[in-house]
This record gives sequence, C-alpha cells and structure tokens, in this order.
Amino acid sequence: MTSMRLLAVSICVVVVVLGLWTAGSLYILKGVATPAYEVISDGQGYEVRRYPSLLVAETRDRSGAEGDQMFRVLASFIFGDNQGNNDIAMTAPVLIADSGPELGKAPQRTMQFIMPREFTEDTIPQPKSDRIKLRKIASRLIAARKFRWFASKEKQLEQQTILLAALRRDGLKVVGEPIYASYQPPFAVPFLKRHEMLVEVVRQRDS
Repeated sequence: MTSMRLLAVSICVVVVVLGLWTAGSLYILKGVATPAYEVISDGQGYEVRRYPSLLVAETRDRSGAEGDQMFRVLASFIFGDNQGNNDIAMTAPVLIADSGPELGKAPQRTMQFIMPREFTEDTIPQPKSDRIKLRKIASRLIAARKFRWFASKEKQLEQQTILLAALRRDGLKVVGEPIYASYQPPFAVPFLKRHEMLVEVVRQRDS
C-alpha cells in the first residue's frame, strides 16, 4: 500500500509540475506581438508570405559565440540599456541566420529582434552598445516551413534542407541565407514550442 501511495503522490507531483510549467509558458507568451503578414500561396510543406517592412535590432558575431550570449546583448537593449533607458516590448520570433565564411574570415552569425510596430527609425531608442545596430528591412516575400517541439542544429538543418528542396521543385528562386525563427523561449514547455525555417524568395514572374 505504501508503494502505491508513493506512486500516486509521484504522479500527482508530475501532473502539478507539468501544469505549472505549461501555465507559465502560456503566461509568458500571452500578449507577445508577432509581425503581420499576408499568405500569398501554400506549397507542399511550406507557405509563401508577404511581410511588410520591419525595423529590427541586430547583433553579429564571428567568434562562434552561443546564441544565448547574443540573445543577452539584444535583451539588455530592450530591457532598458538604451539612450532613453526605456523598456521595449519583446516580440516574436527571434531571427537567427548564419552566413558562409568570407575569405580569411570566420562564418558570421546574425541575431535579430523585431521592434514593435509603433516604433520608427526616428522614434526607436538608440542602443548604447556598439554591438547592436538598428536596421529597416524592406517588404519581402518569405517562404516559411513550420515545425514543433525541439530545434537542435540537426533539426534546423533537416528542416532547411526540406524547405530548399521544395522551393527548387516548385521553381522559386532563393535570395540570401536561410533564417531560423524561434517563437518561444528555451524554457517553454516543448509541445508548445513553434519554430520556422524562413528564406527570402522571388517568383519567376517577379524576377
């Protein structure tokens, strides 16, 4: 009887912890803005979207720094480490892209936070850190492939390979480097996590 009670208590603890973890994840995600976009077409395993112009804060690194280090740089900026000491609302997704090595240089990683829509280049607080640049990205066509749960490097590469193969099959021209988009923080409950592989594209009639 004691062992059965212990098992029952253990199950209850797991259920409570999972419930609190899920509730906490949903609370953190509540009200987080994402950029509006128009779905232009649906492909097999992906969709093509038209995004408006976006203002982003970005940081770049060639030292092989882990993503959490770059995240902290950008997070400090939106949490008040800027010229006006103003808080800037967190948005989703966080965008990460790796570019190939240039001659004599290490590969470069870029991480971007999308700024809330109410800000313009003139009204956004300026960063104090020279590691952060504010940049406006023009409206563009993006092919997006969604996936869930975990997003290891291997998983990202797998999803990227599937997306690029589908775009080649469907005659869409790829522009630039693939981008990994993360919508949830690392500590969010896994089944709530949403990820996307993105890449800018040009339709044949637009090129």
